[in-house]
Formats: sequence, C-alpha cells, structure tokens
Amino acid sequence: MKPDFRALRRGWPLQIKVSALVVAALASLAFATGLSNYLYFRSVLKQEATARGKAISIGKNRRIGEWANRRGHSFARNPCAVTHR
Repeated sequence: MKPDFRALRRGWPLQIKVSALVVAALASLAFATGLSNYLYFRSVLKQEATARGKAISIGKNRRIGEWANRRGHSFARNPCAVTHR
C-alpha cells in the first residue's frame, strides 16, 4: 500500500492563508502605529512651533519697548496707545 500524500498537500493552502492573515495583521498594525505617531508628533511640533513663535514675538516686542523707553516714546509704556504720525 502506497502512502497518501494528499493530506500534506491540503495543508499548503491553509498555511498560506494563515501566513497571509498574519502578514495582513502585522501590516495593519504597522500602519496604525505609524499613523498615530505621525498625528501625535505633528501636534507636538505644532505646539512647540507656536510656543517658539510667541517667545520670539515677545522678545521682539520687549526689545522694541526697551528701544522706545530709551528714546522717551509713550507707546512703550502703553502698547495700546500707539499713534501713527
């Protein structure tokens, strides 16, 4: 009696299907992780950029105010009272 190898051949399609499912699961996990990291770091960088811009703006305003104080301009003491000549 010859051995029946059909049982081994039936395992290949199932093994390929399982492997494909594992690859699909890992790919979707990698995509979701990448997307969440992108969104998180984008928001963090946006906050840092905003904070940096505000700090630069405050520094410029402070330097302008010091310059105006040395020259006796009134708008340096009250920034809302700036008058255009």
